[in-house]
Amino acid sequence: MRKMWNLITNENIKVFAKISTVVMLAIIVALVAGYFLLLFVTNLGINAMLGEPVATDYDKLIQTEQQDKNVGWEIRVEQYTFMRDNTISQYADWRALAVDDAYALKAKFPDTEEAPALESTDENLTESAPNERADRVDEEERLAAQANFDAIMDTIKKDDWKTYLKDKGERVQEDQNLPQPVKEAQGWSIQFRIDHDVKPEARDLVNGDWKNNLIYTLENSKRSINEIMLQPYAERDQDRLSKLNNSVLVDTYRLEKDINVHTRADDAAIHDINVVTKKTHWKC
Repeated sequence: MRKMWNLITNENIKVFAKISTVVMLAIIVALVAGYFLLLFVTNLGINAMLGEPVATDYDKLIQTEQQDKNVGWEIRVEQYTFMRDNTISQYADWRALAVDDAYALKAKFPDTEEAPALESTDENLTESAPNERADRVDEEERLAAQANFDAIMDTIKKDDWKTYLKDKGERVQEDQNLPQPVKEAQGWSIQFRIDHDVKPEARDLVNGDWKNNLIYTLENSKRSINEIMLQPYAERDQDRLSKLNNSVLVDTYRLEKDINVHTRADDAAIHDINVVTKKTHWKC
């Protein structure tokens, strides 16, 4: 046993006495260290591209608007100033969407100076009557928009996103310019968020809340389905309609069961909710 130990010791001495052995060990250590260093640098790059978004430079946006002076620049400057002063991020902050809605209303009906009054002659009264009625309608719409603007800004200051959504739902249903499929889809989205406490943040597929993102997807799918169903039966794209219905079933199931993963059914031909809830095996 002693002779065997001595033999092993001698052979180790011979091996490590060679310069080539030391060089080979140094290369192995360097390769391992370099590999982990490369992984670290790569992860830093990925995080820089897909990680937390950088804060919006509102001062720069304000300066650009003031220099370019494009149509509506004053309102945009006011909006950016408000967001800067109230530390409202354009990412993962429901207030950013609310501010956009508020200033979109203000942009449609900006404050205007009163027009000079015409002399009260019979000719002027006759010719100005239609214009006065039109001006009166515009003034009513402007006042309504201003009232909605003030209501939205009040919910922002109180950080009351549910009241903001309730008011938005009413405006959506009252908007005669919105197609019915859009109203129905947005109405569902708003009510679902209120019932399940899901804030309406900007859609962010990397860092955002998965439920928030999925609600946006479902809203788009429901709107597309409603638009297809308004078409004559012979003109409907049945294949697309089937895929949209399947997508709605799967996404609704994920929301109801709180499944925070992308899933797909073994059998893509999902025809009713019983297939999803009873006969479908889920793969992550």
